[in-house]
Amino acid sequence: MGGLVIDQVSTAVRALLERYRSAYERLDARAAKRVWPGVNQRARERAFSDLESQTLAFNDCRVDVTSGRGTARCRGRATYVARVGKRAPQTQVRDWTFQFSKAGDNWTIDSIRAQ
Repeated sequence: MGGLVIDQVSTAVRALLERYRSAYERLDARAAKRVWPGVNQRARERAFSDLESQTLAFNDCRVDVTSGRGTARCRGRATYVARVGKRAPQTQVRDWTFQFSKAGDNWTIDSIRAQ
């Protein structure tokens, strides 16, 4: 039974990360706010308005969850195309650290560090 609970948590957290990735790829600041309530939606809207497109790839994520809180460390890449200036796709290798927590039945992101 313990394995089932861990699998459910892992599935829920991976779904949270997928919702984050999807919001950022759609350049959807409102969707980003739903998954990461603390994000500055206006600042995100301005940043997204500078982009023609963006894709995120999480190649490897390590998730650690304890008592409704957790951390995910993901390695991957971000590729974007700017609306103005150099229009060729730019790719950056990134390491993301997500801090997240569970409120009721929902997991949300508390903070993100990308480098």
